[in-house]
Amino acid sequence: MNWRKKVCLGTAQFGNVYGITNKKKSELSVSEIKKFLILLKKNKIEFVDTALNYKNVDIKLEKTKINLNKFKIITKIPRPKAKEKFYKRKILRKILKSKEILKIKSFNAILIHNCQDLNVKQAKLIKDTLNELKDRKLTKKIGLSVYNPKDLNFMLRFFIPDLIQAPHNVFDARFTQGKILNKIFKNNIELHVRSVFLQGLLLTDMKNINLKFNKWEKLFEKWDLYCKKNKISKLEASVSLAMKNKKIKKIVVGFSNIDEFIEFLKIQVKNKLIFPKFLTDNEKNIDKLINPYNWKT
Repeated sequence: MNWRKKVCLGTAQFGNVYGITNKKKSELSVSEIKKFLILLKKNKIEFVDTALNYKNVDIKLEKTKINLNKFKIITKIPRPKAKEKFYKRKILRKILKSKEILKIKSFNAILIHNCQDLNVKQAKLIKDTLNELKDRKLTKKIGLSVYNPKDLNFMLRFFIPDLIQAPHNVFDARFTQGKILNKIFKNNIELHVRSVFLQGLLLTDMKNINLKFNKWEKLFEKWDLYCKKNKISKLEASVSLAMKNKKIKKIVVGFSNIDEFIEFLKIQVKNKLIFPKFLTDNEKNIDKLINPYNWKT
């Protein structure tokens, strides 16, 4: 199998400067986004991941004048607020508008963007909303974007998603091992992963990493040593370790410019790499590293 078919292009950078290592870069123009889509078709990459709250991304994709029905587009909808009224109606209207702008027949999948710390009422509303979107044939699949196994376990009390999108990288294998993995496959849930580069941190030299990450210096040193021992770049190692995992169906990756994407497409995936075990059972504050939501604190 061509490993590129397992790729899903993330579009967060199309509308905003995204990622802690991209602060000095600018958002992508329509002409550059068009180059991405052309390369996707050339490399037989079908999947594109976006979200309703990615600023102007739908409009930019449409302005490329490329037929987006040739791709399988996944979008994400915002979670309901604690006491939000008319949520289902608002989401339906936004999805119809997005579909109209993109000029597509339907989405491949619609996911809830963030499932952290939901209450029962919100979870039921999410279930009803996603099911209605699927019943109306606005999407083939419905699912969840999750950040930790606890949130997935909570949502599974209310419905079984067709797919989930979850973090996965050399410091974070929570969704590809143990009971949670068994639960995912027992329920026939398709697993897509993101954050394989941990927003670029895994590709950066330790001397260039923000000082706030110094407390995990030993982990980054282990990662450096692992790549040197295996005579492989951090980019190729990060991608290879995710690609070789047969349990993972799609890998969502984003780029700040077309040159990064071209470099990515040249990767030689190494299937014989062994997934490293850098973390000890008592690793302190690891959640503050693997969850970007905690980087501001």
